[in-house]
Amino acid sequence: AVAPAPEEVRPVGMHHAISDQWSFGVLFREIRALYQGIELPELNHQYGDFAAWQREWLQTDTMRASLAYWQEKLAGVKPLELPTDKPRPRMTTSHGRTIHAQLRPGLDETLQRLSRTLQVTPFAVMFAAYNVLLHRYARVTDIAVGVPIATRPHPALEQLIGSFLNVLVHRNDLSAASTFEELVAIVQDTALDASAHQAVPFERVVEVLDLPRDTSRLPLVQVLFNVANAPVPSDLLPGIQAEMLMLDRTAAQFELSLHVHGNAVFLEYNTDLFEDGTAERLLDEYCQLLEQVATNPQLPLAALRVASDTDRAQLAQWNATERAYRTDVTLVDLLVEQAERTPDAIAVSAPDGMYTYAQLLRRAQAIALELRGLGVAEGDRVAVVLPRGRDLPAALLGVLGSGAAYVPLDPHHPVSRLEYAL
Repeated sequence: AVAPAPEEVRPVGMHHAISDQWSFGVLFREIRALYQGIELPELNHQYGDFAAWQREWLQTDTMRASLAYWQEKLAGVKPLELPTDKPRPRMTTSHGRTIHAQLRPGLDETLQRLSRTLQVTPFAVMFAAYNVLLHRYARVTDIAVGVPIATRPHPALEQLIGSFLNVLVHRNDLSAASTFEELVAIVQDTALDASAHQAVPFERVVEVLDLPRDTSRLPLVQVLFNVANAPVPSDLLPGIQAEMLMLDRTAAQFELSLHVHGNAVFLEYNTDLFEDGTAERLLDEYCQLLEQVATNPQLPLAALRVASDTDRAQLAQWNATERAYRTDVTLVDLLVEQAERTPDAIAVSAPDGMYTYAQLLRRAQAIALELRGLGVAEGDRVAVVLPRGRDLPAALLGVLGSGAAYVPLDPHHPVSRLEYAL
């Protein structure tokens, strides 16, 4: 073989249908051996052997026990309802895009040290941060995320090139943790339990759970998390360096897929659901979460900041709504003034109709006059039992115009409750 010219880049790729990330390490080691004139040993097992073993294993009591674990673990799991920028299509799509970010130099080493201190894997630390991010957006504490794993249960399989990929569902309850450190411990325990039952194919789990089918979303899990930790040698040959390249895909298998590879972080997102700006903000917020927990894992989950400094400044600007209100007039006085300025403008709009400012004022004044005729005086309390509609604000303003205070009562409440309130 002719060695490539200096600085020349030659990409090598394999389709995911016949390989997984672990397979690249096997491929690189075999290429290096062949370039060095080393004869590759005969393989004692082939991918077909694994397929045959898996078919037999699916009929065993061990498989049934693992399947029972997943049935119990995932009972009652609900879809993760992330707020989307666009209406959800009736049929799930795979249109997607990938964006990249680099962690601060040295942050991955800091996270490695933190994981050793907490006696957990780096995966648990980084995955716990992803759970926090999803919790902040979905506003739920029951989080189910898909995690890919190379199911190679026998050492002989580690030398094979093939797709041994399976997706495990990691379901974590964030309400059981008050600090990030406690959440990491929960995530680690969940990962160990899931790994112990990793041989059950994802599609078999979906089948046995018999979840309600929804064409607008994927079954069981809608988001994915992956830490690329398969061993891939970088020193292919003297003078030839090798590295894993993450390609920008134009498809998205999940609504969100977050991949961590050393200091590089990739977010793959469905473009029929999320705008580019939202995806960029999500990725930036995840990196910020890692920065916070790397130095202080004892932080309460509620104290972890998700919004960036730019976003927080924007929120502060939006929330700067202080106004100097007049204190020399009543609400009814303000209605009179507004009715004089814009009598025909819409003041109230409801399913049962609308009132202009002039109409609302006349209606409120008529109610106030009627109440005073019934003996209502200043300081009295008047119960208002009305459904939401155009007459409710008119009635409230009419009570205020009579000098009384209104007591709103819901007409849908039981009569006994209304009588008790009265």
